[in-house]
Amino acid sequence: TETIWLGIDPGVSGGICAVAVDTAGKMRMTAVKMPRDEKELLNTLAKDFWKKILKTGNDVSFFAFVEQQVPRPTLMSGHVSVLPSTCILFANYQAIKVGLIANGIDFEVVSPKLWQRRYTCFKSAVNTKRKLSRSEWKSVLKALASRIWAREKKKATLWSADATLIVMDGMCRQKILSECLLSRLLQD
Repeated sequence: TETIWLGIDPGVSGGICAVAVDTAGKMRMTAVKMPRDEKELLNTLAKDFWKKILKTGNDVSFFAFVEQQVPRPTLMSGHVSVLPSTCILFANYQAIKVGLIANGIDFEVVSPKLWQRRYTCFKSAVNTKRKLSRSEWKSVLKALASRIWAREKKKATLWSADATLIVMDGMCRQKILSECLLSRLLQD
């Protein structure tokens, strides 16, 4: 049977990357922006949505890797508070997990440190020994994701980059995608 693997970056400016792997090992990819409301999210997490986009048959299994989110209190003016953006992010994360369960899709929650660890060796591409800023690190991740998307003759976007790398990392950890193949994709 064919398998569709989902990588999900639950941020408001995140996305969902889907990789279909057929029985011969051939891969097809697509990505969508993170839906803006719960109804659209539920529809996007539906199996039929991905089957149609990736043009698969009906005998398809699914598995998702969801980037873990935790509420992060912030110290503002001497008081601990939670920013509204953090609340939205955590709500998206919870809604995604419920949506996957409602659609019968098994998933693994993946910490950002776990999936990003695979790609830290590429920091040297920036040619600096100092610690990278968040935006510099995001640029490195986007460049890596663009190498993967190049085989689809597409470019990675800021909203698709993390989701792409999350799904590729998960597929490597599940032994679906070999480390050698991922390294070749990232080097091209």
